[in-house]
Order: sequence, then structure tokens, then C-alpha cells
Amino acid sequence: AEAEVPVSIHAGEIGDLDNIVFALNQESVRRIAHGLGLRHASPELLAELAGHRKLIEVCLGSNRALGYAEGNHPVKDWHAAGFPLNFATDDTAIFGTTLQQELQAAQVVLGIDQEALQQMQMEAINHTFCSSTTRGLIQRLLED
Repeated sequence: AEAEVPVSIHAGEIGDLDNIVFALNQESVRRIAHGLGLRHASPELLAELAGHRKLIEVCLGSNRALGYAEGNHPVKDWHAAGFPLNFATDDTAIFGTTLQQELQAAQVVLGIDQEALQQMQMEAINHTFCSSTTRGLIQRLLED
């Protein structure tokens, strides 16, 4: 039997919905980076895709800096649809953002408190590409 290698794929950063739908339907794809093309999905398609339980890696700072998410960022719709989310800096050397700034921006954009944000990040750990032992260690460290 072949071992499946989990994949995180850059899809839809510039806005192509078809690329994201294709990626989300691939068994090996476990995470989507950016996913901005999902803004073009109907609420029904968004709910269907969220049902795949594949995480979206959200980089609010870089999306704004590049002009890809002017005005309302679609992350609020993704959260409402049930996508697992995590927040990342993308490229700190270029965009000058920190993880703390990204997490603070996520709270503001989503209108959630610190506890809800922590719960989201704890769920995101389930989508890491590591052993269950390592995953459990990370979860215990964050719970303290």
C-alpha cells in the first residue's frame, strides 16, 4: 500500500474558484493557502466545500498588502460556513507582520473574543502534518 503524503496547496490567491474546487476535491490536499477565490462561491457551494473539513490558511496582512482583499475579507463567510481556519503571516520579511498582529486582525475581522480564537487555533492543530504524538504535545503546550 502506498503512503499518502498530505499536501497544502496555494490555490485561489488571485481569485480563481475553479482551482480551489479542484484542489478541495483532491484526497491528498489537506490545506488551502489563501483561498480568496472562494469569495465567488455561492453559499450552497461554500457549505459543500466546508464539509470536506480542509483547513484554509489565512494571511490577512499579505492579502491586504497585495490588494487581494480590499474592503471585506471573505474569511468571515468561510468561518460561518464551517471551514477550519488558521492564521499565518505569509512572509514576514516582505509584509512586516507578526503572528500576533495576524491573530489580533482575525479577532477584529471575525468579531470573536480571545477564547474563540484560541479554540479555532486548537482545532487548526488537527490539520498539522505531524505525528499524533507531536500534535498532542503541541495541544498540551497551548492549553497551559
